[in-house]
Amino acid sequence: MKFPLQLCALLLVFMSCTNKQKKTTFAAQTNNNYSVIVKLGLENDRISSDWKDALTNRLSKKNLDSISKVKKPLTLEENNWYQLIKSRASQWALFRDSLQVPFSGRKINDTTYVLLGNQGGDDAF
Repeated sequence: MKFPLQLCALLLVFMSCTNKQKKTTFAAQTNNNYSVIVKLGLENDRISSDWKDALTNRLSKKNLDSISKVKKPLTLEENNWYQLIKSRASQWALFRDSLQVPFSGRKINDTTYVLLGNQGGDDAF
């Protein structure tokens, strides 16, 4: 299975945020209003409206309409990636300050959505 370089880099960044050596106090955790929500870009084994919106500027209308009709459930391997990403989301929320470093000068919203899809070229899975 091929993974795009950008996705691999993003996953490495998120996974590195789970470093167990870093300790967070309970007080810091309770004051952290930041959350990471993982959404799957599928509904009834077809691309969801959120995923379709994400692909709108990347695909022609003809291609987007075409993949919108295709039923493609997650493979076992894709589902395993989805479960792994979901399992790490609450840990990523504890590292908002670290996540903000590469985006110096930008405010990070209180909620980050990670949208995963399985169709559309080099996106997501």
